[in-house]
Amino acid sequence: MFLSRTVPYLSKFLNNMVTSPHRPLAVVSGGAGYLGRTIVKALKEKGWNVVSLSRHVGEPDVYECDVTREADVQKAISQITERYGAIQACIHAASPALDRMPILSISSESFDTTIHTAVRGAYLLAKNCVPHMESGSAFIGITTEAIEPGAKSQPLGAYITAKSALRGLLRTLAYELEPQGIRVYAVAPGFLPGGLNSDLPETVLNFLAKKIDLSADIGTLVADLSGPKSSYSTATSIAFPSLKVSPL
Repeated sequence: MFLSRTVPYLSKFLNNMVTSPHRPLAVVSGGAGYLGRTIVKALKEKGWNVVSLSRHVGEPDVYECDVTREADVQKAISQITERYGAIQACIHAASPALDRMPILSISSESFDTTIHTAVRGAYLLAKNCVPHMESGSAFIGITTEAIEPGAKSQPLGAYITAKSALRGLLRTLAYELEPQGIRVYAVAPGFLPGGLNSDLPETVLNFLAKKIDLSADIGTLVADLSGPKSSYSTATSIAFPSLKVSPL
């Protein structure tokens, strides 16, 4: 009888010791992916508690969650906040595989998946995370440099459309959350030799990786934006690696 009553409290005590409740908490969608891992690593190096949302679970602090499914997001965020408390940063980095075809050549299923992951995913994350975020917190969406003014693009299915729509949602969130003191940013990376581009020939990836693998630097930028002392104003998009800043 005593043991059955004690175990839940002991478990909660041990969880609190491991998760360091006095450290800020970041939630990263797609945190088990190529870019997501670098974001998680950079945040942890700066002393954050970090949890990832992924459709595939197999690592510590990764919660099974399809960000396009409302029930999944509600369940994951409920579990996370019950264990860790308030959220200081939410980073939406989840993205499906690329279709390297003109948008009218892809399937409607591919279109829906890409749009839903980028936009509906960000919406559901904001809807469930913001109630647990206080003034000084940050919501960050990973877009792409390809949607910046003057950028040249190639056929990438619905990817560019989805990231443009995500930026529009971030603009709305920035306006609506500013009175609460919650900052909103977009980080717009250029080409990365991995992750969504892992389908390119290995020789191309190896060549580019020696020259432009800036994923770790992007992780550092996201970690800097997440903290309350960030020098970037809310409602801005930061292109990478140029660090060119533009309004959302």
